[in-house]
Amino acid sequence: MLLLAVLALSPLAATTQVSESDASVGPAEIDKADFYKPGIAPVDGPATAEVTIVYFMDYQCPQCRRYTPDVERAKREERGVRWIYRDIPNIGPKSRDAARLAIASQWQGRHRAFHHALMTSPGRLSDDTIREAAAKAGVDWARLQRDLANRSREIDALLAHNAALADWAGIVGTPAFLIGETLADGALDYKGLKAEIADARARARGSGPAAADSGDAPREADEPSGDEEAKPIVEDEANVAATASAGPAPFERAEPRRPQQGHANRDFAGAAGAITALLAAIAGAFLLLRRRNS
Repeated sequence: MLLLAVLALSPLAATTQVSESDASVGPAEIDKADFYKPGIAPVDGPATAEVTIVYFMDYQCPQCRRYTPDVERAKREERGVRWIYRDIPNIGPKSRDAARLAIASQWQGRHRAFHHALMTSPGRLSDDTIREAAAKAGVDWARLQRDLANRSREIDALLAHNAALADWAGIVGTPAFLIGETLADGALDYKGLKAEIADARARARGSGPAAADSGDAPREADEPSGDEEAKPIVEDEANVAATASAGPAPFERAEPRRPQQGHANRDFAGAAGAITALLAAIAGAFLLLRRRNS
């Protein structure tokens, strides 16, 4: 038990743990292709992209927030990359509220901006800070509430599906990046993310892992239009009631590309960020041990 707690507190983990109870719900059968079928999951980038990144994250995950500038920089500089956002809200009710609202914002074409505003909002999320992030992102709040009400069942099914995918792949927390066929389970800084993208691009072209940076020019990724109708992942909640099939997904695990220590507290200033990450890790370890001993 002590060993599990120590592992959960290790800075090398660089993750917020995925809830076992949430991850146990999902489609009766899962395979690799399901990770790349967004359904109503927000997407940034063209469907014809050479490389697809499936990003598992939580709006209150300290590591997700801390390395948002690195993720955004890599996204701006990479051409031909498609991002699929898979929310895994586990750090309190506001994580789930933020995830549901962010997903709903795509139907007015504001997900990219709202996602960034939520990830860079100061401190822990509250009703007020979520509302402020929406205003900063240019979200029509009244329309957002309507879209959330109209799509509530689909959004909840998506969140259950995301958790099932994470469980099947052996993802233990957020952030996690499925880049092409490689799973990087933990935080990646700018250089690490660029290197994984370059490797995925090289593999897609049949030349093996890349030895150098891709050097692509900056671009603005496509944002879905406000009138776009996305197909739901499931048509009925019964379809997500079965337990995900056991066994890890056949994804290659990325070699450790740990963030440089020089900017570990960029968004969470100094000790405040370290304390937040420590408390989240302790809470996750405690809940995991409690479930296993019950």
